[in-house]
Amino acid sequence: MKTTEMIDELAGELTPDKGLDSLSRFLLKCVLACMLILGLSLFILPIRDNLEVKLSEARFAFESLLWVVIAFLSGIVAYKSSIPGMPVKVPVTAAKIVFSVLLLVILSGGLEVSLWADFQKEMDMSRSWCGPIILIIGTLGTVGLFQWAKKLAPTNYNRTGFWMATSASCLGSVAMQFVCAHDTATHLYLLHVLPTLLLGIIGSLAANKLLRW
Repeated sequence: MKTTEMIDELAGELTPDKGLDSLSRFLLKCVLACMLILGLSLFILPIRDNLEVKLSEARFAFESLLWVVIAFLSGIVAYKSSIPGMPVKVPVTAAKIVFSVLLLVILSGGLEVSLWADFQKEMDMSRSWCGPIILIIGTLGTVGLFQWAKKLAPTNYNRTGFWMATSASCLGSVAMQFVCAHDTATHLYLLHVLPTLLLGIIGSLAANKLLRW
């Protein structure tokens, strides 16, 4: 059998590859998925009573925007981390800077005089349900991103998993901006920021097993 005939026979049943999504196409898909998940979340969860008032506050708008920007930048890092040789330094640095700004904006809301008493108050079930919801929304988004990344060739599994999970969990934190009526710094740090970072760490660890090729 000639070489060309052998190649034709072996490749005859193969289907053409659709090719890699461009960054803009990837982000467009993420935006559409985010809108769907956010829409479902806000349809299922009760909207905060003071939302109309909060929407008129510059701090609330800026804080919400920062969560969106972090999700966007984390998505860019996740995309670049899934393709060997793609530079990630600029979006990683930008994400860290924006996250630091977010922490300062939250802190500007003020801390309670007694941190321990405030911590105990935040652990009450009537106030602490934000964290689990953020984790659930983030996990759903992470699963979808992992399925996409498995088609590629990420070489740094920890980094890819961390930024994918962080991007997805930020979506949960965005949803909580419209649902959770508790604005104290302690509450936001414990039950909005911490779950986001926690899922990022879990995603980093899980990626070592789930994204290997």
